[in-house]
Amino acid sequence: MVRDLAPSSGDAGFLVVRRIPSPSALLWLIDMQASAAALKRHPIVAQRWLTRSDHRRLKRIRDHAEKARRAATYVALRIMIAALLGKRHARAPMVRPLGGKPRLAGVPISFNLTHSGDFGLIGVGRRGKLGVDLEEVRDSLPMALKHRARIVEAARAIGSDRVLVPERDRDVLQAWTRLEAFSKATGRGINRTLADFGIRKQGNARLHTQGDTVAARARSQMPRYVVRDLRLPPRVIAALVRDV
Repeated sequence: MVRDLAPSSGDAGFLVVRRIPSPSALLWLIDMQASAAALKRHPIVAQRWLTRSDHRRLKRIRDHAEKARRAATYVALRIMIAALLGKRHARAPMVRPLGGKPRLAGVPISFNLTHSGDFGLIGVGRRGKLGVDLEEVRDSLPMALKHRARIVEAARAIGSDRVLVPERDRDVLQAWTRLEAFSKATGRGINRTLADFGIRKQGNARLHTQGDTVAARARSQMPRYVVRDLRLPPRVIAALVRDV
């Protein structure tokens, strides 16, 4: 069980954050646009939390608005880790091994960040692997039905009991978040995950509809992982994947 952390406490009160209930991870949904505006009004908060490694990562982002949104997400992550392990661990440099996921050097914790539109989702756990993915709901989702069907088929095989249908845009987005979260938890990346599940040919950017059943391939990958759809505001859809 991850200890609760009220987003309104301390410096977290300067961020526009909502805690998502979960027994296995600490999850914060952050309004990056509103939080970035708040940090602009109170720059001392960002100065207290952002590290040199954060500033190096932010320096690579040329768009100023996107840089401010991402900075708000980094501040939220640091505050979450400080609440769980103490501020010393929260100041650890962020590193990214070749071909691996970002991590905090020497910190015994797993985390994952994702963002879509104005929203970001942060997941933090004390043990094991985790992955989160978030998609902001769009006005339309242009995708051929056969491609939708294979994505939904894989998501059904690895996901919860909730029924998804390929004709519904929201269901396709929910299916996609399951696959993305799985790819992040395992560290495989989305391209390899799609190939492993039989949705995309290895090394081919086009989705295909031949070969073994998608569901069978997806189930064979899942014994060590649990997928959970997250309850979020109507504008966003997300999933969490944890190892067991």
